[in-house]
Amino acid sequence: MTSRTVAPSYSTIVVALKDGQVLSGIRVSETSELLALGDNQGKIHQLAISDIEEITAQTVSTMPDGLEKRLTQQEFIDLLAFLESQQTRPDE
Repeated sequence: MTSRTVAPSYSTIVVALKDGQVLSGIRVSETSELLALGDNQGKIHQLAISDIEEITAQTVSTMPDGLEKRLTQQEFIDLLAFLESQQTRPDE
């Protein structure tokens, strides 16, 4: 399966840190001092903004390829419902 169009709230970013480490994932939250990045293993990385050298947007999804083939139809529907429930609505 290839990545399809990814909603901006789920787009993958690559974060290059000043120490040479490179991480990729979804921006969970961001303040003037801290970026929380969720990777495709479900881990949240708390990164100090001062430690970040560069942030680059990617065109491929963080979702592992073939995930939908490892889930039952109901599990996949439940996953989509969960992801939809995590979106922040403009009126919230």
